[in-house]
Amino acid sequence: MKLILLLGLLFFHSITNSYHALAESIIVIGEPFPKATQADGTGVQFEVVKAIFQPLGYEIKFSVYPYKRAIHLVENNQADMIVGIYKFATKKLKFPHHPQDADRMVAIFLKSKNIQWQGIKTLANTNIASTPGFEESITRTLKGIKYSLHEVSTHQQAFKKLVHRREDFMIDTEAVYSMEEINHYKAQLEKRTIGFFGIYPAFNLSDKSQKLQTIWQNTFPKFIKSAKAKALYLKWGLAREYEIINEYMDKQTAK
Repeated sequence: MKLILLLGLLFFHSITNSYHALAESIIVIGEPFPKATQADGTGVQFEVVKAIFQPLGYEIKFSVYPYKRAIHLVENNQADMIVGIYKFATKKLKFPHHPQDADRMVAIFLKSKNIQWQGIKTLANTNIASTPGFEESITRTLKGIKYSLHEVSTHQQAFKKLVHRREDFMIDTEAVYSMEEINHYKAQLEKRTIGFFGIYPAFNLSDKSQKLQTIWQNTFPKFIKSAKAKALYLKWGLAREYEIINEYMDKQTAK
C-alpha cells in the first residue's frame, strides 16, 4: 500500500513538473498603439500572440515602451519578443518570413501647397518626415528617387513639422492617418498610397526566443486565415486591417 502511495506521489510530482516546464513565461513587448498594443496587454497584435502561444501552455507577460527602448530591451534579452515593428538591418534580432500585420504606406502633404500628384516621383528632391523603424521600407519603396528623410520620435511631431511647413511630406501608415489624435489636422491634409508596410514580430538570438520564432513561423500563416483570427480583428473594429494583411500574405505567397 505504501509503495502504491509513493508511486502515486512520484507520478503526481512528475506531472506537476512537466506542467511547470510547459508553462514557461514569455515576455512580449510593443510600442503603445491603440487597438494593437495597449498598456493593459490588450489589442489585436498582443491577442494574436496569446492565441498562438497560450494553447501550448505558455504564460505571457505584456508591456509597452517607446520604440527605441522596446528595441533595446529585446535586443539585450530583457524581452523574448517584440511585435508591431518594421524590418530593419540588425544582427541582434531575427524576423519571421511573414509579417504579423500590414498597412498601406501613405505620403501625406498640405492641401495648401497645391501639389500636382504624379506618383512617387512627386517626392523627388523633397524633405520628408518619418518616425523610427520606417527608413528601410521607405528606401525600398523610393528606390532611385533622391530625397531628404528626417526622423522624429513620434507621429504627432511629424504632423506638426508638416503643418508648420518644415517638411514637404510625411510618410506613415494609413492607420496613423486615421488616428483620432490627429483629426484636428485632417482638414489641412491630403494623402496618397505609395506602397505597403509589412509589420513584423521580432525575436532575439537566445535559444528560447529562437524556439518561439520557429513556433510562430509554423503557426501564424494558417492562423491568420482562421475564423478565430478574423473574429479578433473584428472585435477591435479592424476589418480593414484584416483584409490588408490577408491581401499582403496572398501577394507574398504568389511570388
